[in-house]
Amino acid sequence: YVCTAQNAHGSKSLSTRLIVLSPPIVRIQPDSNELTVRRGERISLVCTASGDPVPALIWSILNNRIMKNLNAVNSKTGELVYVIENAEEANTATYVCEGRSDAGTDRKYINVIVSHDIGPVRGDIPIGSDDDIGYGFDRTNLYTTPHEFLAPVNQDARAVCNVEGLSAGATLDWKRADGNPLPPEWFSRDGVLYMANVQQNASGEYVCFIRYTDGRQLEASRTLVKVVYPPKIILDPPKQYVQPGDDVHVECRVSGDQPIQVTWSAANRTEVDSTHINGVLMFRKITKSDAGRYVCTARNSIGTATAIAEVVVEDNAVSNRDAVEEIVSVIEGQPALLPCVVGDSYASTVRWSRFDGLPIPDGLVIEGSVLRTQSVQQSHAGLYRCEVDLYGNFKSALVRLNVAHCRDVP
Repeated sequence: YVCTAQNAHGSKSLSTRLIVLSPPIVRIQPDSNELTVRRGERISLVCTASGDPVPALIWSILNNRIMKNLNAVNSKTGELVYVIENAEEANTATYVCEGRSDAGTDRKYINVIVSHDIGPVRGDIPIGSDDDIGYGFDRTNLYTTPHEFLAPVNQDARAVCNVEGLSAGATLDWKRADGNPLPPEWFSRDGVLYMANVQQNASGEYVCFIRYTDGRQLEASRTLVKVVYPPKIILDPPKQYVQPGDDVHVECRVSGDQPIQVTWSAANRTEVDSTHINGVLMFRKITKSDAGRYVCTARNSIGTATAIAEVVVEDNAVSNRDAVEEIVSVIEGQPALLPCVVGDSYASTVRWSRFDGLPIPDGLVIEGSVLRTQSVQQSHAGLYRCEVDLYGNFKSALVRLNVAHCRDVP
């Protein structure tokens, strides 16, 4: 779309592009929520997706701990096939295909059950009665998740309870030992407790029990679910602009279950002229050769997290990449608006930061392409940088905010 303005002295045009996206729609073949096969059979799970842009596909398996990605084959665009040549009981699980693009994400699930040979069962005798001994049910032949089950927060998990030789009509189910209901997004099916988006309130003891057609219940096992926290990282600051000779530091703040090991490394380099103590990366009298990206890695017994900080070392107070500095002068207590003007146009999607690398002060809010406050304060004064990516062409601009006291205004 082109907007054109004209007057007696000439005309000016600016253009913008409108891209209409459609979210992914994922489909799985076989088209069923559940697939049962025998040991040794070949399993082929085909995932297709439609959408614009074409979604990227990934197969994952939901095991007892976390979602794990699987190696699959792209047979053609928009299709991903996961194959198990010789199915085993260990392949019994929930398989997830996810389609992801700039327009959104869609997931579909399929439960795969690999059956095994079961001895003769007397269907006329309920499991658990004294007469069932020797007819396929062995109280010791029971598989469950370990007694203490670790479930990472904000992830999906699965607890398994399996009893061999269930009589016709008997089913396995799960419930909380304290009598409270399961979270609404959780469900139990065929002895498997599917835990979606685990939260702290999921901690507690859970009971796997056998449910008979006559309403009786028999406890099979108990599992203690403990919600654990993988590492989470916040960088302060994530990006900063400094001058040669400055003393520079980047703090890698971590949260999660302790102990957490924190390390720093330089991206695409082996040697770094820096030190790090307690998660803080430090440079003494930084040089231009120190400029670059640095990776903070945090590990605990649950998982690993990484985050990248960027340090830009410039010769001048203002980078040559920056446009002419805009100056906004406002009286303390009045509203203030800092625009991001790149070239002859206002940027639609920008990232704001303070030029000195400090966090943006409280009270300043990013709204679209502008930095705004309803009541400007002296602490807001300073030099700000806005950055915009115009279809791969990176540009930035500087805006200086001057705040005057009321007594300084004539």
